Amino acid sequence: MLRKLTVDQINDWFTIGKTVTNVELLGLPPAFPAEAAREEALRPDAAPGDAPVVQAQVPGPVVATAPARPASASGRSLSQRSSEMEYINKYRQLEAQELDMYGQDQPPSGPESNSVVIIHGATGSGKSTQLPQYILDHYAQRSAFCNIVVTQPRKIGASSIARWISKERSWTLGGLVGYQVGLEKIATEDTRLIYMTTGVLLQKIVSAKSLMEFTHVFIDEVHERTEEMDFLLLVVRKLLRTNSRFVKVILMSATINCKEFADYFAVPVQNKMNPAYVFEVEGKPHTIEEYYLNDLGHIYHSGLPPYRLEEPVITKDVYEVAVSLIQMFDDLDMKESGNKVHFSGSSKSDCLALVEAFRVAELYEELKNRISQFNMFVDPRHPVLDQEHPYKQRFILQVVLAGAFYPNYFTFGQPDEEMAVRELAGKDPKTTVVLKHIPPYGFLYYKQLQSLFRQCGQVKSIVFDGAKVNVDFQKQTVDPMQVSFNTLDRPRTVADLLLTVDVTEVVEVGHFWGYRIDERNAELLKKLTAEINRLELVPLPVHPHPDLVCLAPFTDYNKESYFRAQILYVSGNSAEVFFVDYGNRSHVDLDLLREIPCQLLELPFQALEFKICKMRPSAKSLICGEHWSGGANGRFASLVSGCPLLVKVFSVVHSVLHVDVYQYSGVQDAVNIRDVLIREGHAELAEESYESKQSYEALKGFFAKSVESVPDASMSSPMKDDEKHLIRILLESFASNRLGAPNCKAVLHGPFNPYELKCHSLTRISKFRCVWIEKESINSVVISDSPADLHQRMLVAASLSVNETGSTMLLRETSLMPHIPGLPALLSMLFAPVMELRVGRDGKCYTGVLCGLGWNSTTEAPILPEHDIELAFDVCFTVEDIVEVDPKLVMEQADQEGSRGKNTSLYQLHRPVVLSP
Repeated sequence: MLRKLTVDQINDWFTIGKTVTNVELLGLPPAFPAEAAREEALRPDAAPGDAPVVQAQVPGPVVATAPARPASASGRSLSQRSSEMEYINKYRQLEAQELDMYGQDQPPSGPESNSVVIIHGATGSGKSTQLPQYILDHYAQRSAFCNIVVTQPRKIGASSIARWISKERSWTLGGLVGYQVGLEKIATEDTRLIYMTTGVLLQKIVSAKSLMEFTHVFIDEVHERTEEMDFLLLVVRKLLRTNSRFVKVILMSATINCKEFADYFAVPVQNKMNPAYVFEVEGKPHTIEEYYLNDLGHIYHSGLPPYRLEEPVITKDVYEVAVSLIQMFDDLDMKESGNKVHFSGSSKSDCLALVEAFRVAELYEELKNRISQFNMFVDPRHPVLDQEHPYKQRFILQVVLAGAFYPNYFTFGQPDEEMAVRELAGKDPKTTVVLKHIPPYGFLYYKQLQSLFRQCGQVKSIVFDGAKVNVDFQKQTVDPMQVSFNTLDRPRTVADLLLTVDVTEVVEVGHFWGYRIDERNAELLKKLTAEINRLELVPLPVHPHPDLVCLAPFTDYNKESYFRAQILYVSGNSAEVFFVDYGNRSHVDLDLLREIPCQLLELPFQALEFKICKMRPSAKSLICGEHWSGGANGRFASLVSGCPLLVKVFSVVHSVLHVDVYQYSGVQDAVNIRDVLIREGHAELAEESYESKQSYEALKGFFAKSVESVPDASMSSPMKDDEKHLIRILLESFASNRLGAPNCKAVLHGPFNPYELKCHSLTRISKFRCVWIEKESINSVVISDSPADLHQRMLVAASLSVNETGSTMLLRETSLMPHIPGLPALLSMLFAPVMELRVGRDGKCYTGVLCGLGWNSTTEAPILPEHDIELAFDVCFTVEDIVEVDPKLVMEQADQEGSRGKNTSLYQLHRPVVLSP
């Protein structure tokens, strides 16, 4: 779309680091094409083929120049005006061609020749957004005045469409396009396209007793026969036949009865009524199916009570049906959504999301045809036996993107783990967010905060700490019981804490659920199962919902028994449940769930969640899988299934046991599963987190105390339970509406997470600039999942812009590279035209690299040195590694005298080393 250019926008087009001091637009803006055409007709010597030129003065090296004659103070040359007119005409011709391509008439032709036009088109065809813009462009091209109003039945519709159009055209909201809803008006005297609610327009024209304020009146969703809509149509029809004959009225809807409205707005022509003009937009509306409460038996299995007309109330059962329907709609949205997150998968790349989106579109075929002209072909055949092929292809694309967008490389700072743990007050960073600037007596706003975050997930707890509040969300799985070490035969040291477990479910490599199978626990679970199946079980008294603890059936060895379970989510007539004593999941019909007796809730849940400590995926696993490769997943499953495991507890973090896991058959020595995965290349050693180390030290102190002095950690304190109940009652009382209606707003800071990573540039000129990632990006917020890992992680940006002062950068279309140690340095060396390696003081290893764009062979001056990248290696690079980056790399071996007698096999690299083309 045509728009006026600003200094900031032109500044973004030039090399980062250069500042545009002056912008001169050669040629008049497209607001007066008729005047330009008249002046052009007076100059036969004008050159119609000239293109509009934008000229900018940029200090420093010249990037690009465009010859142009300076404009005089009084105006521009007529030849330049003509070239601009030619550009505008070509632009409009392209729009007309697009319309002809779909077999549609040009929309402005209808309203121009008819007083009333009825537009019938499917939802999403562009009635509300595109048609008013066509009218606006049509009048701008003719340099004619227009003032367009578009009505929407709802406030959010009017404001959101206006914002969308202003964003699409890069206009300021309230300038050419604006909106007015209720008492809020974002518009000026220059606004030519305004969106407003039906009621606002009705009040305007009733007060003015005329439509002459507007040239075009669009009334959208006319099928919604509300009182305001009916009155508006009545008044508009009356004014069209009296004092507003020259105003154009356009009625729009997806389900309108065109004949009725055409007859209602018929115009008298030659002693007969001529129906309004009907414009059909191709496309079918969405099919609508009607369902009644009697049809929802699969949602509410217990049946609904009979409805009594004399008591028009909404019962609790009907509310539960509404909740179930909303959950089902959410599930459908998640399955059918084709947004950027869906297409990106686990690649964490905006660019790869677009590539994956093209795979399901016709454009993918067009791209294949284009690259075939360069003898490049996409092989449709994939290795049948190689299940890791898609992940390898994804990594290759990520590397190609890194090469294409050099040197737009960025890395992240490391979070302060100790400070983050203190900030979260021991809460799980994966489920907790922090808000600041809470007003005094923040607990009064408990209900408001809970409602604010309800759309993000189920809020588990809200903890107030002065002007800060921590909001903790419910996990997607259940919280296991707090490990009660007093049930064990107490060892004297933490190193002696061993458990014998059976694995029931593998989450990923090194992460699994299980339960203890020692003699005492086995007897306990056996008695519990026998007691459950001896009872006479009854159906659930309430509709099943997430987090409800109940009894669910499970078939083992062809025998079905009931066990304690917790509902994870409900979908249709089934639910996924988690068996809280064993750790496995299952899908169960809602009709088979049973109520759990109160006495069976007294025993703590016996399922335990485990993670192998001091282990992380290897580079091979990261490249060949989502987080772990298919080979690593298969190998781990084979190691932990089918036999009891011996686990040694290292720490307990957020109810998850971090352990060493051993295979022990009694015949041979115990085999450490972590050592097996590392030896086979699936994993590598890693540091434990600060929280895990803290827990380890706490466990050491715990077992150092005498057994008699340690209280029973599994017993709940009645006093604490009473305090919690009292606090909950007080919070509900304070947060109720009895305190009166709110009369002011409090602006909170957040939500944020202390483990959120801050991005900074690797180039010299942008190293100290503040870096932001656009909010539409997949990587707009990056949270560290391994804060103890000090290796650098790399982000690549396809485009970026700098603000006017040069202090802040905005990154667009970003790609987060896999967290592979040494990858940022490797990619920088791979794609840099010139690099200079740094050697340690002892001359035995490389410590870093300086990557640049080279130098001028004549003046020996560096080329754009502000874009140099200097990196310190966080892994060991040998000579063979450096040479493998490029086999054509030319190196000079260090002479023995220069090395001062040191026996070294490194190469002298203090002079620049050039990668030959």
